[in-house]
Amino acid sequence: MRNLIFIISLALLQGCLSSSSSSVSAPSDNEGSQTPPSTEESPGSGEVVQNPPPATEPPPATEEQASSCDGVDCNYCANDVEQQFNDAKDKLHWSSFSWEFTWPQPYPPNGVTPKDIFDGAESDAHEFNIPDKHIQGFTRTNSARFPYAGSHSHSSGTQGGVFVIENNGGKLSLSSLHKTDASHPSGVHILGKELVYADKVGQKLVLMDIDSPNQSQKRSFTIEQPLFGGGLGIAKTDEGKYLLITTGPGGQQSGPRYNHFYELSATGLDFLGSSQVAIPSDWEGKFIFSENLSVLSECDTGAIYTVHSTGDESGLGIINGNGYWRLSKMEKNNGEYKLVAINKFKTAQDISDCSIRAAGMVTVNPEHQLEFYCHGYAKEPDGASIPFLGDVLGPPKDKNKDSDNFLFKRGDL
Repeated sequence: MRNLIFIISLALLQGCLSSSSSSVSAPSDNEGSQTPPSTEESPGSGEVVQNPPPATEPPPATEEQASSCDGVDCNYCANDVEQQFNDAKDKLHWSSFSWEFTWPQPYPPNGVTPKDIFDGAESDAHEFNIPDKHIQGFTRTNSARFPYAGSHSHSSGTQGGVFVIENNGGKLSLSSLHKTDASHPSGVHILGKELVYADKVGQKLVLMDIDSPNQSQKRSFTIEQPLFGGGLGIAKTDEGKYLLITTGPGGQQSGPRYNHFYELSATGLDFLGSSQVAIPSDWEGKFIFSENLSVLSECDTGAIYTVHSTGDESGLGIINGNGYWRLSKMEKNNGEYKLVAINKFKTAQDISDCSIRAAGMVTVNPEHQLEFYCHGYAKEPDGASIPFLGDVLGPPKDKNKDSDNFLFKRGDL
């Protein structure tokens, strides 16, 4: 009976995907390089990726743009965060990208292979045999050579990982792969030239120098009262201090959620306090959940904003459902910190190239505009994007080939 239900569910899913349409523009030549295809549709709107877009990257920032944020601890500020977020509700233009890797290849700095980290075929799976091990976070960095990085969870009792992607002449490919102490590291965030994430079941904050050889230079700090399952983010305040915000627990089980606030200095992390997550009573309940957290600073005002993101995580929704984005503004009164929810919207998610449940993230580009990111959920080296669902989500990879790629999307205003 269980197998029959599974077969019927897959048939319904295949019918839903085949009935929807998409319009992806063909690549065009730009001084001899390919421009990745893009679509005006919301991500995960039902398009089936038959031919993944080339592993390409937009041109790097101009010298003038780059010089406006050349500090080792600098992130770009965003113009009018609330207006941009509100515009994103219906004005995002989504572009598709991919990055390549080779399953059996040992990657620096310690010879870890993608099979050690990315292999998604496990017995401990969600419904429809979707694995528990998946992309956990993904972000754009401030490095021209290493423009993207992310984290990946793993089965309980084994080590997860952090990965860094290199831009080599417009081609994106895996550059380094690092095992974490924990099976489930946090999502990732960027502060200047350092990638920031929590490890060791949240007891350790790690800052990795993106531009160091093979990203081998790291420093770490002990986290008091660790709580990061709902995301982690950091920003430099207008006072010149470094504010770390974490949220947890993650997932979508019932119960309260909390935000923790810390100040990072050269000597360690100082716990500043916590507040309970709250949303307006007329908002849909799922907006209180979170898997990833983006921390943004606003130009001119210096105000700190956060964007929490998650997506449907059960039933067919995890494959082709909704993603949830929540904007909050940080307030500090009498030494107490809290995040006040002020806006929200939904976008569609797609497990193959835009899982907001796994990796919804917001960054700021050199023009001080918000960029929204999402990433494919998981991979399996024997062919299908997701175990046993290859014929539904696209043709299986040639099993005789070791090369593979992950897909991701960027939403621009």
